Amino acid sequence: MLRELIRYIVIKVLDQEGMLGTTRLVKLLYLIDVEYYRRHRKPLTDLKWLFYRYGPYAFEVPDVLHSLDLDLPQDEVAFGGRRVAHIFRPSYLPEVNIEGLVSTSDNMLIDKLIDEWALEDLNRLLSHVYFDTEPMRGARVGQALDFSTIPELTFTKYLPEDKLKLTDAETTYFKTKLTEYKQRQTELRKLAERQCQQVHASVDHAYDEALKQMEQEERINLPIHLQVVGPILEDSSASETSEHG
Repeated sequence: MLRELIRYIVIKVLDQEGMLGTTRLVKLLYLIDVEYYRRHRKPLTDLKWLFYRYGPYAFEVPDVLHSLDLDLPQDEVAFGGRRVAHIFRPSYLPEVNIEGLVSTSDNMLIDKLIDEWALEDLNRLLSHVYFDTEPMRGARVGQALDFSTIPELTFTKYLPEDKLKLTDAETTYFKTKLTEYKQRQTELRKLAERQCQQVHASVDHAYDEALKQMEQEERINLPIHLQVVGPILEDSSASETSEHG
């Protein structure tokens, strides 16, 4: 199972044009075991996980990699300062189908984990497995990880159809509430439409006076050969002087 799972992970990551090193591969195997255990109360692989290198580690992985009949040359590339990552660049990978080894739902779980972490920053992946997975909490360097600390996944239990039927009283009650809700929704919509149509008068008198002054100045500065349509705003004092003059 482990050999096929490793091939599957490599293919899936490379299909996404991701860079898969030993560290990322080990952490993906660990996350798969954690989430599989959450569902089935046992890990998918037989790896013996312990707190060692960047968190979870299994010493069996290097031996399995060497035993694989795959051309997996490793290139060393600079990563995060002095850290070195070994990147898999295989020249050929045969197709691997794990549907016969796990259920469809478990296959979807594995795909989801690979898709989530294949292209993610390696530091974030290391932080996640180090701080956010239950077996690592309280673990000590060199000691085996305790998977029994992982809480069991609970599924929603669906009631039989006959248990879901409403009584006549319940049906009448919910129909009444639905009618009231629709009426209230209609009233609120009409109220909103009326408010949008209303023109709100300005209550800022200083703004009104400034607007009038600006309009008056614009009219005064118009060329004399243009006809101004509408009343010209004038001072009440100037109007009274004009009438008595």
